Amino acid sequence: MSLLTDSIFIKALKGSAAISKAVSKRIYGTAIPLPDAQAENVELPYIIVSFEGSQPVPDSKDGDMEGYEMQNTVGVLLVAATLPALHTLMEAVRSVIADSMRKVDPESPVLDNYPVDYDCSVSSIQYDPDKPAYFVKFTYVCTVNNNY
Repeated sequence: MSLLTDSIFIKALKGSAAISKAVSKRIYGTAIPLPDAQAENVELPYIIVSFEGSQPVPDSKDGDMEGYEMQNTVGVLLVAATLPALHTLMEAVRSVIADSMRKVDPESPVLDNYPVDYDCSVSSIQYDPDKPAYFVKFTYVCTVNNNY
């Protein structure tokens, strides 16, 4: 099964010139790998991509084993200093992810780890006065082949 879905998102974001221009190298997997005091002062904007779990998609209601597909959840947290900067980053990230998923040939055996389908939801925009920064989270529920 593909439990590497978050790495596909990280690769797509790091491969985008627009995202690189906006966040430089500040795209992190799961967390910012620094002590808390330093992590709280990481330069803005930045992106954190995290694997948030997986569950099998049963083939039928009577099936007693894992199905042929899994649903993996990937979170993409965007943090920026201003609301306009966050809006710009939101549009860029959404576009890059959608484009990267469309360019994949679903018949290619090499690309078995790519989602065959996905849904995206977006949290409300929030503000953290302690940082200070605006942030929003994209949640992608990706259907992937269950290759185990």
